[in-house]
Amino acid sequence: TRNSLSAGMCLDDGRLLLASQSGELLLSRDGGRSFKAASNGSGLPVTAVAQTAGGRLALATMRGVRSVPLPASSS
Repeated sequence: TRNSLSAGMCLDDGRLLLASQSGELLLSRDGGRSFKAASNGSGLPVTAVAQTAGGRLALATMRGVRSVPLPASSS
């Protein structure tokens, strides 16, 4: 990514998720050795991420909290 990373977490299934100031979501399935773009998220700067009990991500943005689907666990 060309933007600053602003938040990150370990998902319940062990994958690592990072979020950028442009709202991009990056996912690692190999313990952080490499990351791939998972989605462009909300398109807004993300300041915090959390996994919800409903199997979604809560993204804290400058326009409030946004709920987005979890990235797929395969590929």
